[in-house]
Order: sequence, then C-alpha cells, then structure tokens
Amino acid sequence: MDKGMDKAADFIMYLKWDQLPGAVRRRAKMCLMDNLAVTLVGTLAPVSKIASRFAVENWGCDEASIIRRKKRASAPGAAFANACAANGLDLDDDAIFTRSPEQRK
Repeated sequence: MDKGMDKAADFIMYLKWDQLPGAVRRRAKMCLMDNLAVTLVGTLAPVSKIASRFAVENWGCDEASIIRRKKRASAPGAAFANACAANGLDLDDDAIFTRSPEQRK
C-alpha cells in the first residue's frame, strides 16, 4: 500500500464511535436503519430466495446466518445472499444521507 492508503487504513482502524461528531453518528444510524429495513423487505423478493438457495448449495456450512431464512452458509455465501436481499427491491436510500445538504440541492 502507498502512504496515503496506509494513513486512511489507520484512521479507519483506530477510529472510535465516540470520536465522531454527533451529526455523523446520527447520519450513520439513519443509513444503517435504512439498509436494515430494505434488507428485511428485500428478503421477500424472488432474487433473495434464489440467492439464498444458491449460497447454501455452493457455500453451505454452518458459519453465518442468511437473514430471514432457516439456512446458514459460509461467511462469503451468507454475505452474498444477504447483499442480494439488501438490493432485492432497490429501495435503499442511504446514499442521500451520505451527501452534505449542499450536495442534495
């Protein structure tokens, strides 16, 4: 890695939640709640069912949970299935929360 990447990695690795400004923490919580909500509803989408089945068949083990399924897979498999659910209905809106008020105009 170059020095810039090392500095960025160190900043992220050593950053503590309480070091963040209150506005940043509130926005992070909004993004997390938005993503969780769309992931839960996305589990109802056909792509979520297909991805879950695929993950279990190809990365099956008892390592990680697939959201709202009584199935488990390896960590990469569950991440794949859960990501498909998160984007299943393409409702996520958290990108708007990552922009400054000036950028939202």
